[in-house]
Amino acid sequence: MIVPVLSGIFTVGYLLFTLWLCRGIKLNVKSLCMGAITIALTLVLASIMIPLPTGAAITAGSMIPLMLLALVYDYKLAMICGWITGLMAMLLIPAWAPVTWTQVFVEHMVCFSCLGYAGVFGFEKKWKVACGVILAVVIKFTGHVLSGILFQQCLGWLGRVGLCADLSLDFKGSGGSGYPDYYFGIAFTSTV
Repeated sequence: MIVPVLSGIFTVGYLLFTLWLCRGIKLNVKSLCMGAITIALTLVLASIMIPLPTGAAITAGSMIPLMLLALVYDYKLAMICGWITGLMAMLLIPAWAPVTWTQVFVEHMVCFSCLGYAGVFGFEKKWKVACGVILAVVIKFTGHVLSGILFQQCLGWLGRVGLCADLSLDFKGSGGSGYPDYYFGIAFTSTV
């Protein structure tokens, strides 16, 4: 019972803080074009699934375009593009269709827009880039784990032992399958 409350607090707090960070953004033709290209590239890379032996799959670096937009152009634009990408992924990529209502808010809205946090600290020094990218990946991982726990609680089988079983299933399943994608995203954006 505590996990849905914590997930709700995390999601609402995240979305409100991100909206506060995005205040005052100025959209012109160049930023709209950059955002549209980034959204399209992210969706194409997200639809390329690399299967793993566990039955899960990782994407072909779908985190990279949004993090590069945050680092090269504007992190506010990357956050807004992440929200749009999350909504479009539900409609355009069949494997990403939400099963429960919580996946819309926790997984799709948070886990794409958080990649904009890669540029929050700036890009002048390598350590600022590394801190921003690690922050973005930690928020993304937290969103995936919370979404997996909520999914297991909504549609899981009977007889499991609460939160510990949910965490172990999620770290072995959806959260754990993203590790190569997370490592590749951190390594690529930190070296570029």
